Amino acid sequence: MGRNFPLYTLYRILTVEGICHGLYLWWLVTARHQAPMQVATYAAMADVLVAILEIPTGRFADRWGRRPSMALGSILQWAGLWSLWRGPVLAGLLLVAAGDAFRSGAQEALLYESSPEAFNERIAWTQTVLLLALSALTATGGWLAVHWSGSLAWQVELTLTGLGLITVIAMGEPPRHVPEEPLPVKVPWPPILLGAACCATAALAEFMVPLQYRNPADIAAWIAVYPLAEAAGGWLAQYLHNPRWLWGLAAVGALCLLHPLLYLGAFAAAGAAIVLRMQAVFHAAGDDQRATAGSIGGVCDLTFRIALLMLAARFFIHGIA
Repeated sequence: MGRNFPLYTLYRILTVEGICHGLYLWWLVTARHQAPMQVATYAAMADVLVAILEIPTGRFADRWGRRPSMALGSILQWAGLWSLWRGPVLAGLLLVAAGDAFRSGAQEALLYESSPEAFNERIAWTQTVLLLALSALTATGGWLAVHWSGSLAWQVELTLTGLGLITVIAMGEPPRHVPEEPLPVKVPWPPILLGAACCATAALAEFMVPLQYRNPADIAAWIAVYPLAEAAGGWLAQYLHNPRWLWGLAAVGALCLLHPLLYLGAFAAAGAAIVLRMQAVFHAAGDDQRATAGSIGGVCDLTFRIALLMLAARFFIHGIA
């Protein structure tokens, strides 16, 4: 299973949707003639679908294998991206969401089972490289759209996603024991909830940037730097082997909301928390439970983020008004 680590890192980069990461709204409004509010509604529906599918798709991966779940997710992702480019917009967003659900949990479980003793270092390295690649791919997508065309950016994105599917096929399925009757999932709730709190805090920090800075250039500059802070946190996590660090990371993330200059700390805390939580969750779960346990973490992330952002919108926006 030694080949899985480089292939896994390559797969995550190919399927991160970085080329069109900054172009979705622009493309859907200008080229597909969708109203911004309509796009926002569709995106909310996609988030709900991810929350609904997370745990069932985790069960699928635990029962039938990590690679089949990842491959199916990549196929759905490719179909969804094509639909966003040329087909029905709502169908595209829902297909991409379904693809995300099938890949979530399964891809991290595959890396863990390929080398449990090296998981902390490898997932930290992958998260760091992935965030740096996302920044580079996003810039490349913008360049393609400006100097060539938006359609070319979509074609490049579809090509990368297709290569991601080939990468999954080249991976090996780690050996694991699957009992005849599914056992109850062992869910280590403290790491899951603390990790979700850190991720929600980072999302709130990003939400608050436009409320603190009025200059669009300042806003764009800060938001562009945040993935780098998250990448730094992911790299740091390889040296924090004890999940109890999650308590400190959650406290640091919350304290960093006190001043805009400290928002970078919230993203760094979230980057480290993601790695530590995965390590704790996969260590506690059995071979037939890891993808499901990881998916439960994804549902908690989404729930915490939505709840915190709704509260922020209520208090901060009303305060400005």
